[in-house]
Amino acid sequence: LAMTAVAFRSRTPAATQQMARDTSEESASQTYCEGEVCVVASNRYERELGRAIANGLYEGIILELYHETSLSVSAETCELAASEGLVVVASDGCSLDVLATRVGTYSLVATTSDGDVTFDLTAKYVRREMRDLFDSDRERFFDAIAVTHHVGDEEGMRLYGDKYRSTNWFTAVHAMNSAKRNCDNWHSGAGFLNAHMSFTLRFEQSLQAVDPRTCVHYWDFTIDAATRYCCWTESVLWSPDWFSTINPNNTLHIVDSGRFAYLRIDKVAGGSTFNNAYGLMTVPWNTCPTPFMVRSQKLYGLANYVNIPEFGCPKFLETFELYSNFALVMLEVSTDMHSPAHGMVGGYWNYDAELYAAQDAYNAFLINVSSASNANSKRLWRNGIMECPTYCADDTPPTDCMCGLAVPRVEKHYPNYTSWQLLNATGCLDQFSSMAEGSYDMYYDENSTIWDIILAQLINTGHIGTTDTDASPMDPVFWTIHGVQERYVQMIRYLNETGQYAFDQSWKTITGPVFDWSNVTEIDDLPVVDHDSVCTGHHADDLILFPYLLDGQDQAVLTNVEYYNMTGPFSKHLQYVYDQLLNWTECGWVLGATQYADTARRRPELPTPRAFSAI
Repeated sequence: LAMTAVAFRSRTPAATQQMARDTSEESASQTYCEGEVCVVASNRYERELGRAIANGLYEGIILELYHETSLSVSAETCELAASEGLVVVASDGCSLDVLATRVGTYSLVATTSDGDVTFDLTAKYVRREMRDLFDSDRERFFDAIAVTHHVGDEEGMRLYGDKYRSTNWFTAVHAMNSAKRNCDNWHSGAGFLNAHMSFTLRFEQSLQAVDPRTCVHYWDFTIDAATRYCCWTESVLWSPDWFSTINPNNTLHIVDSGRFAYLRIDKVAGGSTFNNAYGLMTVPWNTCPTPFMVRSQKLYGLANYVNIPEFGCPKFLETFELYSNFALVMLEVSTDMHSPAHGMVGGYWNYDAELYAAQDAYNAFLINVSSASNANSKRLWRNGIMECPTYCADDTPPTDCMCGLAVPRVEKHYPNYTSWQLLNATGCLDQFSSMAEGSYDMYYDENSTIWDIILAQLINTGHIGTTDTDASPMDPVFWTIHGVQERYVQMIRYLNETGQYAFDQSWKTITGPVFDWSNVTEIDDLPVVDHDSVCTGHHADDLILFPYLLDGQDQAVLTNVEYYNMTGPFSKHLQYVYDQLLNWTECGWVLGATQYADTARRRPELPTPRAFSAI
């Protein structure tokens, strides 16, 4: 495939510098020029991967923290001097090897026969794809995560400082902002990206309190979508020394082997919306009694690989081609470009086997809609159509501790409704529409028995893997999922800034509805549903939860718009950058090109992007 060469507008002070590059010839070093004198920089990652940090697009030179960078100046003779704070590892004429151990700005002064030339150097963490990491960096990352699972807040702050917080703390924060009965402050709206960027950054700071050499790296699941198709669970990601097994070999689905075996799920005080009837930190409709991290590679008995390719490269390409305004991009980023990863790792089990005994005719449709099960169970719960037990003793059998249809409410407000009509009335059907490709006849058949199965599945979800609940930060893989969405938005922001892509970044949101439970007093009362309201957390002026996250942040807490404006692709306020912005090579994307590579690793056929009606 012949890729289109892309010329980028220079971001350096030097008018003579051009950042034109042939996309088939990725540079393994960064180059920055002042007049006629240039400096070339590279570290071991760049040299071995054959790719400059962030494709070499940043202004000046990026020094990756805790990794030696070799600097070479294009002059016949010179003397080099690095600013204070950089460790000079080696020096030889016009070459210098330096090591940065603190985020900040530095300089390199080259004294040549024509005078002094000063180059800007910026030291940041570099977030990398998990499989690109050197063993030592991967071990540091995993070891620091393990500390947050085994060391509580009080002891951790005493050992590591005030920035330390445990995984339990982060999980509670995530659950409290996601599992409210009125609406979701962090998902399915414009606030999703900011919430998860800031949340991940706060976790990163906790990890760095334990080990300042690490940062939160990411799992690019588009690689698995393109290359693993039916066998993604065999990836090295799920080996014992990495994230541990995706398919535990025990009936309780406890991750019982590997580095992250037997991670405990704590009980929380009753009466909250982020514990189940057994008191475990999760969601009310997940009545799993197991107090450990759990996973399954199946969704309701169906192999959970079928739609992995669909939420990988095709979904990212579809979003790139169809959606260029902020509200729609954020909606896609928070749903179809994100949520399926949680379901694929978490899985579902303990479902009604008799109900599913006759499902063979519906397998293809069920596997598609099953990835939206958690979101729709939550919707039925918020609508008041589903109720869950508030207390079950530890020895209560799971069969006696299950959610069920809120019969008094349904009989009063939805008499004689079919399953299809009830799902339609509560908004669940809308969420299935984008997953019904190839099954439209079934989707529009109100009397099909498939809807009885789906409604029963949503009302009694069975047991849900940790990663697909609002307590998902308890699974270490959680932290690596959201870098992909951030990286995508950074890409389109860059392309917009350089005039190659039109992205309307006016803050708008599509979220809701909001459910008002304040006047629900009787067993057959329903909440008031406001389809026009926007949940707190998604407005432009709603506040980011965590104070003083960014470098140069003058005020303690930022609004959504302020945080978004301070975290663009070339932000001086972020302490990190991504290893690559515009390269999504498993998708055939290179430097913003949207062609697919003609290789055996791509899917044999690509879906035609659907035409969506205006929302």
